[in-house]
Amino acid sequence: MDTEPSLLSFGPFGVSVCDGPYAVFKWQRQNVFLIELTEHSLRGSRKSGLPLLRRQREHASFEIPYASIISVKLLPHPGRLGAMQVLDITYRDVQGVQEKSIAAYNAPAESAFAFLQSHAPGTSCSDDSVQGTRV
Repeated sequence: MDTEPSLLSFGPFGVSVCDGPYAVFKWQRQNVFLIELTEHSLRGSRKSGLPLLRRQREHASFEIPYASIISVKLLPHPGRLGAMQVLDITYRDVQGVQEKSIAAYNAPAESAFAFLQSHAPGTSCSDDSVQGTRV
């Protein structure tokens, strides 16, 4: 990852990240990711003080260029936690179409969604939090 400055960041406390659609009983990495939105990409940097997790930090970090994002959805948390929402991001990489879900408290999730709407041109963005259903 490069040293591009962060324009918006949140976490690691209160952030859960998983590959694919977010589900309550799915493998999640909780309270270890700092999410940063830069001018060109969304980054997740692993931040943990635990020695076991510290060694795995670089392998779990991710970067999604805005140009590769296909769609972004803001969804209600499936555990019906009113204080949290889920950013569901579908993007293309060398392995094909991928999906990354980021659960966070309402304010950072909504700010990140608004930021992605303006910085990821050509994407499909939808806010499904009002309906309370997952598309």
